[in-house]
Amino acid sequence: MRVSTTKRLASLLIACLLLLSLTGCGEDVGEYRILKTVGEERFSIGYRVGDPVALYVDAALRTLAAEGTVHKLAMQWLGTDNTAMEADENALDDLGKIPKRTLIVGVNESCFPLSYSDGDTFSGFDIALAKAVCKRLGWKVKFQAIARSDIYIQLTSGNVDCIWGGMPMDDINLDDKGNEKPMSEQLAVSEPYLRNEIILITRNDSEYGSMAKLRGKTLMMDSGQQYMDALTESGLQDRFGQIQRVNGGAQQCFEALKTGQCAAILTDSVALSYYTNVN
Repeated sequence: MRVSTTKRLASLLIACLLLLSLTGCGEDVGEYRILKTVGEERFSIGYRVGDPVALYVDAALRTLAAEGTVHKLAMQWLGTDNTAMEADENALDDLGKIPKRTLIVGVNESCFPLSYSDGDTFSGFDIALAKAVCKRLGWKVKFQAIARSDIYIQLTSGNVDCIWGGMPMDDINLDDKGNEKPMSEQLAVSEPYLRNEIILITRNDSEYGSMAKLRGKTLMMDSGQQYMDALTESGLQDRFGQIQRVNGGAQQCFEALKTGQCAAILTDSVALSYYTNVN
């Protein structure tokens, strides 16, 4: 009798798990529910090929990682530390005397909480980390908002010294001759320091807690092309009655979800971490 009951319980459990997978109930994270992961991004720092700036910034980052500054800033801005930076407290020693300069950093002004416009200034994890790097090097720093489509032009023209601030470097772009190449083949790109997932989420206390219940509803997402590409590649674009693309980034999307302006949002795991652990 016990064996038969165990088998029935096991069969019931398997049936329940199968039902959950079919209905797309997702995973609860704080007050939100992740219904589906539709893409991945890798954040790196881009430089001009052969520019020694990359050596100084990399050495400073490894020093800051060893000193615990990277971890501290990650906890402050992201609520968790899932960065991937090599730690070496002696990394700057081999570079000798560091020349004085101003580092001009090209940033995405709507990639909250990594880099975003904050009135007349910029804020975020990447911004704070770039400031810490320049302080460690004895450099001044200047931030300049640029479009993702202009990364190659901005760097090669000398308008900025590096691309750092919510800028994935694994997408395709055109060089100055119109040739389509991966970004990493056109520029000197650092190892990814942060991985990010593009996710479809809703509130876990709403009536839209499964993929099935989202049919015909409103989806809101950032205007960045990577979000539309991820949505299209996932085959979910036809599920929604309306798709609203906004320029306010994750902040506007989460506010809309909170106030019921949309049933779900397409956002990213870094922003979700902030709204779950920090905000």
